[in-house]
Amino acid sequence: MTARFNIKERLNGYVLILKITERPNWDEFKTTCKVTGLSLFIIGLAGFGIYLAFLFLF
Repeated sequence: MTARFNIKERLNGYVLILKITERPNWDEFKTTCKVTGLSLFIIGLAGFGIYLAFLFLF
């Protein structure tokens, strides 16, 4: 019975967090998209560089 109580308590916490949060305005959304895209590009470029290094070294 305690497992159900913990799950219900945890779900209530999630609902409370969703009620507190606010929707970002357009400028915040654009900035977040730019940062996310740039981060993905940099991580992909690093991965491709590692791939090329292993390709030519071994």
